[in-house]
Amino acid sequence: MGTFNADRLLSGKRVVLALTTLSAVAALSSCAATADDGASQAGEKPKVAFVQAHMTSTFRTQMIEGVEEAAAEHDVDVDVYNSNNEVIKQNEAMQNYVTRGVDVIAVAAIEYESVLPAVRSAAGSDVKVIAVDMQIDDPAVLAQVGVDNRAGGATMGELVAQDAAENHPEGATVGIVGALNSEIQNARADGFKEALGGQVEVVQTVDGQNRQEKAVDEAENLLTAFPDLTYLYATGEPALIGALAAIESQGRTDVQVYGWDLSAEGIRAIDSGLVQAIANQPAKQEGVQAIELAAKLARGEEVERDNMLEIDVVTPENIDEYREDYS
Repeated sequence: MGTFNADRLLSGKRVVLALTTLSAVAALSSCAATADDGASQAGEKPKVAFVQAHMTSTFRTQMIEGVEEAAAEHDVDVDVYNSNNEVIKQNEAMQNYVTRGVDVIAVAAIEYESVLPAVRSAAGSDVKVIAVDMQIDDPAVLAQVGVDNRAGGATMGELVAQDAAENHPEGATVGIVGALNSEIQNARADGFKEALGGQVEVVQTVDGQNRQEKAVDEAENLLTAFPDLTYLYATGEPALIGALAAIESQGRTDVQVYGWDLSAEGIRAIDSGLVQAIANQPAKQEGVQAIELAAKLARGEEVERDNMLEIDVVTPENIDEYREDYS
């Protein structure tokens, strides 16, 4: 039976969770990239650290649910560290795990450039590194799990362009609530803008900094500056929930919203007709697959380097399929 040690913050205390074996998770497909022999010897459980960016969104907590399931299923010991969106803490945690002698570190990076020294240092100490969510194109990373954020952004842009062509043939405007410190969310914004064509004008991109309270303020400023705004696009869960709060506070139900990362708030907004579509990542599966890869690497097995998952587009037509997971 695998165990899961969650080194996370809950009510200011550290807790240790013991998980029993859960239902089997499908094995990964055939492999291409070869890793060095694992540090764990036969009969020992692999030791894996999962260094999470933060735990302030449904996406992040569901990812850890997947980590917990896979830890039990694949008989590995996993520590989860919550970096609380602090780059220094994330890098220090990775170094501490190297010192503690873990076999694999899976990191959901906060910032690409900032995490590279810690990633390379870990690899240089013979600790295998997996990138989760944010892709890290560096030889120090043996495998990565995530989605194509730019392509997902383009999908959302195409939906907006199609709606504008049908319902606003005279032209339309869109404001973006992003997070300029996030390479992931910048890619979602870039893909979105490229797919709009000439039918929709991007009037402004504001920086919610991946924090809900900041996103509220920035979205309110955006709505005030552009009283005739047609659409609003939010590049992440904090941005989307913050934007919805701003719309509610200003009574701007005329604005149509598109965004990323499903949540209970997002479901309610789809039901109300305010949100037209949400690009949703398979958060739990990202966690599952990261630990599956980590277990294989620790045991000296081969893995695929790039493990890209599909994005679901959640709309009023298919929302019922997702309610149970966000109730």
